[in-house]
Amino acid sequence: MQASHKTPTKLSKAIEIINRGNALLMMIMLLLCVLGAVWDQAWVTSSSPSYLVLDEPSVRLGLNAFRGDVMGICIAFGYYWVLISSFVPITLYVSIAIVKSYQSYFMNRDLGMYYAPSDTPAAVRNADLNDELGQITHIFSDKTGTLTANEMNFRKMSINGRSYGRGSTDIGRATAMRTGRMESVTDCQASTGDAAHPPHVEFLDPHGLFARDRATRDGHADAIQAFLTHLSVCHSVVLERDDATNTTNFSASSPDELALVAGAAYFGHQFTERSNGRAVVHVLGKGDVEFQMLELIEFTSTRKRMSVVVRALDNRILLLTKGADSVWLVVWIG
Repeated sequence: MQASHKTPTKLSKAIEIINRGNALLMMIMLLLCVLGAVWDQAWVTSSSPSYLVLDEPSVRLGLNAFRGDVMGICIAFGYYWVLISSFVPITLYVSIAIVKSYQSYFMNRDLGMYYAPSDTPAAVRNADLNDELGQITHIFSDKTGTLTANEMNFRKMSINGRSYGRGSTDIGRATAMRTGRMESVTDCQASTGDAAHPPHVEFLDPHGLFARDRATRDGHADAIQAFLTHLSVCHSVVLERDDATNTTNFSASSPDELALVAGAAYFGHQFTERSNGRAVVHVLGKGDVEFQMLELIEFTSTRKRMSVVVRALDNRILLLTKGADSVWLVVWIG
């Protein structure tokens, strides 16, 4: 009860401007009424002939504006108040309320704001704020990393200075439509069989650059192999088996880890098991590769990176680390 308070009234900027304008008009009207009443009584006192006074009950009782005293000023003030009351457009609020009710009616039935997957139409909760829509021209964000849909997909990667992938986002597709490049994006998706991609992977490589570099017999192919091994081992993803469908799914605490592990699996490095201090990765063309997990250093907001220490089959001890690019820039510069 102590924390409860009355819900504040929300007003649009247009209503606030109208309120300020009406307040100014009200003060002007008060000033005019006062001046009119004073000048009226001054004229009555100095110019009203006695033979023009009406013989009416209001006159005999002194309830009229021709008294020439303070009461006469008050009565004259009331006369002028009624006379120029239309100076303040009170009916404007009624007109605005009617217009906004019609706006709410059409907004609730606007198919452009209808969300078909959940059968949810637009709902106007506060009609007073209708005219606030469409006022935003700039959005400033501090890039906190929060995902609106809590979903992240593997689209592009850079290995040893070479970039792979032409995956497009909803924002990218919207930008392409505005700039007239939507056809190239659509053709790229169609030529790579986008529908065959597993969950959390939207990697597009229409020219087969990644496949060619991976098949070469040089150091860059080894870098690709090390990169995929890194993705499939350096994580805290847990395997969950669904007995109903006899399938194994990835479960991760963050969507970025889930996307990275899914991306590694898409390229032939399938994380298959974690138990008894070991991690097993099924590598396409080589079979199961086992890594002994020696140490796991979780990601923290202070360190901004995650590390694992593993022993490979050739007894090499590897330190695999991933984290924010700002942290790695400092590490590389030294």
